[in-house]
Parts: sequence; structure tokens; C-alpha cells
Amino acid sequence: MTDIETLYYARLPASATQTYQRIIDRDKRYDVRLRARARQPAVDIEVSVIISNLSRTGCKVETMMSLASKETLLLNHRDQPAIRAEIMWSKTGAYGCKFHNPISSKMLSQLIEQSSVPLWSDGQNP
Repeated sequence: MTDIETLYYARLPASATQTYQRIIDRDKRYDVRLRARARQPAVDIEVSVIISNLSRTGCKVETMMSLASKETLLLNHRDQPAIRAEIMWSKTGAYGCKFHNPISSKMLSQLIEQSSVPLWSDGQNP
């Protein structure tokens, strides 16, 4: 926050300042579709997933496998380093994941550039 913003928001009521801070804290989300692998270290199982709704701090993972909330996943896409994430919510084959550490801007850019998911030969995504 700049000095001017700090002075401006210091004069606002606490509720407005908290709302502004929540907006700042939420990273920009990118509409991507990345084919990846997710490994559950606790049970040593690896599954195919689609990564979408990507930000520096998390993503949505789609898969046919049933995953448990609060489960830790290692997400792997192509030659990128594995990303450790925790499942925060689930809804019918979709899982919201929070990264243990934010990914770098460089990695985020590379993932966005690689964002295309060709359909399987049968016309279905995993």
C-alpha cells in the first residue's frame, strides 16, 4: 500500500479497512485448464487432474477420484516443480486447494502460457 493509500484508509472505519484488506489479500485468479498429476503422499496414490482457477496462492482441482478435505496433495504439471497444496473445500469432483507456499510470478506466468487442455480421443476430459 502506498503512503497516500495508508493515510486515506487510516481515516476509514475499521470495517471498510478490513474489506479493502480482504480484496488486496485475494490474489487475481486466472481461467486456466492444465492437465496435471496429483499425488496424495499419505496414501501414495497418484491421479489425473485438471487444474483451473489458478492464482499464486491456490487453484481448483477437478478429478473423478474422491479426495478428502484437509488432505495434502503434490501437484505436478509437465516440467514444473511439484506444488504442495491442501484441499480446503470440495463439491462434486471439484476441490479448492490452497498452496502451502505461494508460487512465484514466473511459475504462474509459465502455467498460464501452458494453459490448454486437448480433449481425450473419446472427447472427454479426465
